[in-house]
Amino acid sequence: MSHLPELVGASDEFVTQNRTYLTALFLLIPLFCLHVLQSTAHSRKIRAQLIENQTKDDFVAIVSHELRTPLATISNVLSNALAGVWGELSVEARDELRTGHTNVKRLSNVVANLLDMSTIRAGRISLEKLQVDLPGLIHSVTQSVKANAEEKGITLLTSHDPYLGLVFCDPEKIVRVLTNLVGNALKFTERGGTVSIAIQNGLDDIQVSVSDTGDGIAPEHQDRIFGRFEQVDRTHGGGEKGTGLGLAISRELVELHGGTLVVQSELGEGSTFRFTLPVYTREALLEEVVHTEFELCHQSDYLSLIVFVFNKTGFKALQESCKVEEWKQLLAEVERVTRQVGRSMHDTLIQYGDGRMITFLRDTPKSGATAVRDRMVSALEAYEEQCPFQVATICCPEDSATPDDLVGDVDNLVEELANG
Repeated sequence: MSHLPELVGASDEFVTQNRTYLTALFLLIPLFCLHVLQSTAHSRKIRAQLIENQTKDDFVAIVSHELRTPLATISNVLSNALAGVWGELSVEARDELRTGHTNVKRLSNVVANLLDMSTIRAGRISLEKLQVDLPGLIHSVTQSVKANAEEKGITLLTSHDPYLGLVFCDPEKIVRVLTNLVGNALKFTERGGTVSIAIQNGLDDIQVSVSDTGDGIAPEHQDRIFGRFEQVDRTHGGGEKGTGLGLAISRELVELHGGTLVVQSELGEGSTFRFTLPVYTREALLEEVVHTEFELCHQSDYLSLIVFVFNKTGFKALQESCKVEEWKQLLAEVERVTRQVGRSMHDTLIQYGDGRMITFLRDTPKSGATAVRDRMVSALEAYEEQCPFQVATICCPEDSATPDDLVGDVDNLVEELANG
C-alpha cells in the first residue's frame, strides 16, 4: 500500500488520514465486482431456465393441440363402428373395438390435461362465463360416464337443491372439473359401490360434491394429491395410471372462478371432493357481466344491450294459471329464438328466470343494436299472445357514459319496461 497516493491520485496527508477507509475500499471493489459477475451469471442461468421451461410448455401445448383432432377422429370412427353404422360386429371384434375406444378416450384425456396445464402455466387461460344450468351440466357428465359405471357395476346418484342461486361460470371448464372428479371416483371405487354427485346452496356459495365408497385417502396424502404429476396408490385403481394432473388442473380452474376445491376422506370410509362456485345476486351478475363484456370490446368502445321484459302483471298471471314446467318452457323458447335471430349465437345472454332477459352486443353502436332488436321483436311476435312484452336497447357510451352508469341505467330501464 506504499503507492496508495499515486493509485488514488490524492495527497499524502489525505491518504494518511483516510488510510483505513481507502484500504477497505481497494479490498472491497474486487469482491463487489466478483459478486456482480456471479449475480449476472446466476441471472443468465435463471433466464435460460425460464426460456427452456417456456419452450417445453410451448412444445407440449403445440403437440397436445395437434393430437386432439386425430384422436377425436379415431374416437368417432370407433364409436360409429360400435354403433353398427357399418354392419353387425362379431363378439370378438366388438370387444377389441371397445378396448380401443376406451384407450383412445384415456389418451384424449391425457392430452387434454397436458394442454390445460401448459395453458395455465403460461397464464393464457381465460374464462368464458355463461349463465349455466348446473344440474343439466352434471347430467351431461354423468351420461358421458354412464357406460363405464355400468361396466364396473357402480351406481351413479345425483341430487340438487331445487332453489339454486344464479350460477355464472365457464361451462367447459366446470365440465373438465366434474369429469376429472367423477372419473377418479369411478376409478377408485370397487364393483358394487356408489358414486354420488350433489349440489347444495351454501351461505354465500354453491357447493358441488363428488363422493365415492372407495377405500379413502390417507391423511398424509390428502395435500399431495393436488400437486402436479402427483399420484397416490389406492387399492381399487385397477392399475390405471394417468398424468397426475387432473386434480391440480381442477383446483386451478375452480380457483379461477373464485371458488375452492377440497377433499374429505378417511381410510375405509370413501372420499368426498367438494368445490364451490360464487352465488350471484341479480345485481352482482349484471355488474360483472357488464364490466367483463366491456373489457372484451376490441374493435371499439361500444357495448350495447338489448333488454327483453315480459309485463310484470301479465307474467305473474301467467305463472298463476300455468304449471311451472309450462312457463319455464316459454322462457326457454324465448331465449332460443332470441339467440337465433341475434347477431351471433355466442353473444352473452343472461336469463333471470322471471321474464327478464338481457343480450350483450360487443363493439356495437346503438344503431346496430336497434336493427337486431327489430329482428327480435318480429321473431318473438307469436309469444306476445301468451304474455305482453317490451324490448329496448341501451348503449355505452351513447346512453350511459361509463360501465358503472350502464349498470344503474339498465336496472332502471328493466323496471320501467316491466311496469309499462
